[in-house]
Amino acid sequence: MRWLVCVAVLGCVPACGGSDSSRVRLDFTPLWQQGAQSVEQIDLRVYDSQGTLVDQQTLTDLQATADVIVFNPGPTTRFEVEASSAATGTRTPSYWGTRTVSLAPGDDLDLVVPVFPAGGVAGTVMVSDGTPLPAGTEVVATCTNPRSDADAPSERRLPIDAGAFSGTLIDGNYQLVVSFLDAVGAPYTGEVAVTIVASQTQSDVAIFAAP
Repeated sequence: MRWLVCVAVLGCVPACGGSDSSRVRLDFTPLWQQGAQSVEQIDLRVYDSQGTLVDQQTLTDLQATADVIVFNPGPTTRFEVEASSAATGTRTPSYWGTRTVSLAPGDDLDLVVPVFPAGGVAGTVMVSDGTPLPAGTEVVATCTNPRSDADAPSERRLPIDAGAFSGTLIDGNYQLVVSFLDAVGAPYTGEVAVTIVASQTQSDVAIFAAP
């Protein structure tokens, strides 16, 4: 299935953001309209070329547009859009999408960020012999039935914090894998299969890693 909703990102003239920045405008009208009851909040996140979060905005009450000034834009500036709903009593992802572009100071461009039905996943990583997880270890979520269109991400890395992980994934079947080397270079690995359903969170997922 092709993406259901797109978000248009429209560049501004160079003077809007200054000589060392670019300014973009995002129009969320299609997402509000097509998301219907499953969209109550839209979160926009912008990451620079080093993967650092440089802007974050939350839109509610059918707010249609957001203006973003990206300082020191680079060749891999990433826009991430996540819609969520509170229909189940707790806020749950319902659409998600991301797009990485080369953005230079003063750029004036049109960009489409496709979004797809999505859900959440949350759980813990446990090591069989109590070996600590090295800093920077991530859960690699790989979709085993990826969509055919190239702009639908089929893999996402979820950071682990104090043994816990969480994140948003496009709906589908996934293999969650953890792998790392301990202090003496011995490999550890663990994996589990999950199914992500749009507008639902798959919680209490446990991944057991062992040598």
